[in-house]
Amino acid sequence: MKGVPREDMDNFKIVAPAIGSGAFYIDVMNTSMQMLARTKSPNPQLPHIQPHNRKSTQYASLIYEFSKFRPNFQLEELTPTMIENMDNMAAKADEFILPSFEREQIKNKPISDIIKEYKTYNIVREGDKIYGKPLIKANLIKGDFADSGMKYPDNLIDWRAYGKLLLNVSKRYQSINNTNDKNSLEKIFIDLVDYGIDQGFAYGAGLGWIHHYSYEIRDQAPAYFLMRNVLEKTTVLMKL
Repeated sequence: MKGVPREDMDNFKIVAPAIGSGAFYIDVMNTSMQMLARTKSPNPQLPHIQPHNRKSTQYASLIYEFSKFRPNFQLEELTPTMIENMDNMAAKADEFILPSFEREQIKNKPISDIIKEYKTYNIVREGDKIYGKPLIKANLIKGDFADSGMKYPDNLIDWRAYGKLLLNVSKRYQSINNTNDKNSLEKIFIDLVDYGIDQGFAYGAGLGWIHHYSYEIRDQAPAYFLMRNVLEKTTVLMKL
């Protein structure tokens, strides 16, 4: 930037639908940083981001538009044969995500390592609220911290590490037989999922629509799939 900086240049503006009063919480904010075009796409909660999608050169900006498409043909009723075929596909997917040989390797492994890592998230429930360390995509801001000379915060959790923990919990849960350990893992998994939803992975929230986060969150879908029966017992599944 050329010229002499002035205090009135400091400006932060939030554009949001008129929904009444409320609180806005910010974990990390940098008012001067490069932004990859594919990481600022519209979503159901913030549809006003890049509203002129047809003028965009980034196909990721059209994902929200595509999501609104609905079938215009008559849907078929599920038959017992269709359901059986889907169950067979699910069994193959289970084996692909968690092969039998891996189940054998971890079936007697203690869950102390998972509990230890889970505790580092500092997840706390207060009524219907859940709190924990901020979840971020670390490599989006590490460079900016380095350029500014600021120390990168060590009290943050990276989405990739979070996904790996989710998948480890789900694999261990499906492999062990100890009832107490399974109950502990079930609680840990639900806490982690609720925490992730609160941190931005709720259905319709921006995180699920940012195209290049896919490299960071690729372990989450397999984890959810392995734990589908656990998720179905709660209301969490409807939030994803």
